[in-house]
Amino acid sequence: MNHYVELDECKAWAAQRGFAWWLAYRRRFETSGKLTVVKSGWLDVVRISAADAEEAEFMRGHMVSSGGLPRTAVKVGRVRGGDA
Repeated sequence: MNHYVELDECKAWAAQRGFAWWLAYRRRFETSGKLTVVKSGWLDVVRISAADAEEAEFMRGHMVSSGGLPRTAVKVGRVRGGDA
């Protein structure tokens, strides 16, 4: 897994779009072991592991188009130096 999708929950909550959808799906990612909390707080910044760039882009697109999350809250990244 060398790519990830990063979600800023604060941005998602502030936009009031898709946040309820995300809360329902977050638990699935937590139990799969793919979710890592990058920055913890009242609302977190989380990363979801992806196998490659294609999977990461697909997940980001799904989170925005199906989940309703704002584009500004969801980004794709690549793991550097083995960090998640």
